[in-house]
Amino acid sequence: MQAFVALGTTSNLCGAMESKASFAERAKEIGVPDGTFTKLVTAGLDSFSKLAYVCAANPTSGDDSKLKTALEELLGEVVTPVAMISFRQLWFEAYT
Repeated sequence: MQAFVALGTTSNLCGAMESKASFAERAKEIGVPDGTFTKLVTAGLDSFSKLAYVCAANPTSGDDSKLKTALEELLGEVVTPVAMISFRQLWFEAYT
């Protein structure tokens, strides 16, 4: 019985990782500006799973320079320290 429950939970989590609607809702909740989010989606970054693997680093490493570089390449603009606050949170949630 427990294995079935765990399998169902994993399935639900995987679905949430791929959900474009959940990703958009959470980005808005934590303060990613609409225009910035639209640019990310246009560039192809439209789900938690894609954000989790956008760079070869992880959010617990203490170094988010690879994330910042990836975001700047996707957005075509400099990402400010204030903007990085929301992106760090979203990246952490995508990764965990």
